[in-house]
Amino acid sequence: MEDKKIFEKLVGMKWGNSFCCAKCGFASYVQGKSQFSRKCKNTKCRYEESLKKYTVFDGLNIPIPIGCNILLDIFNVSRVYFDTDLKIIGNNGKEYENLGHYIDERKKVEEAGVQNFEKFVTEETVQKYIAKYRRESSVKNLSTKYSIEESTIIKFLDRINERIPLSVKEEKATSYERLIEVFCHLYEWDITQFYKLIITPTPERCHYGSFIAQKRLYGFDFDNQYYSREEEDFISDPIVCKAETKDFVFTETMYYKGQKVAEEEIEEIHYEITGEEIVYGSDEWKTMFGIR
Repeated sequence: MEDKKIFEKLVGMKWGNSFCCAKCGFASYVQGKSQFSRKCKNTKCRYEESLKKYTVFDGLNIPIPIGCNILLDIFNVSRVYFDTDLKIIGNNGKEYENLGHYIDERKKVEEAGVQNFEKFVTEETVQKYIAKYRRESSVKNLSTKYSIEESTIIKFLDRINERIPLSVKEEKATSYERLIEVFCHLYEWDITQFYKLIITPTPERCHYGSFIAQKRLYGFDFDNQYYSREEEDFISDPIVCKAETKDFVFTETMYYKGQKVAEEEIEEIHYEITGEEIVYGSDEWKTMFGIR
């Protein structure tokens, strides 16, 4: 996607057709000095808000289009797999014969010692190899491709993960690996829904999808849906809502040499959505941002 189109899409997701100053609550703006920024029209305020402010990009030295392309690259990796004939299949069933990155992954699988790819080779076996190698040095590869420091990319991916409340099976250690799992888990989502997730303004940093602002708990609702006439289907739509803490207790069983040796009760604090969407510019939105 071209840079301008990315900006226009994200502007629509963050502000829509309206404006509410995050400092004074004034509802009118003028174009700011920087591209796509908005400046409060209240002469007593004149606060200028960039597209990055209050989003995943806030304070990070990473251009928005590059950040979106990094997210898209990871998304595409999660949507590509090998079938039993080792054709490379994309998200929409399209075969990729000349997609260099994924062809390289196939070579790595071959070099790993699986030389004879017969039809009886199960997808599970192939998935095991591709899952291993597609994660290898992934952040390093993205750093080289976009000329962005690895540490900056890691911070960016950490920020994205902070907004995602999902627990994923066999959760991995790195932010990149967890995003792969999340994208696979949310297989019905397209990249636009993740763009909305990272550009939605929150006044505080999140932790597993929730944050505390003005002594109130808020969280991202991933189960919210709206009906799309274009798609003729219900589409998931990540939104911010009021939330409450919820104790979650489970039993963890410990084994030694295949024998159960102990059980431990683990207590975690989660959150559950208790209200409707916090609509941009609404009274509750102003409360969330501490606007008096």
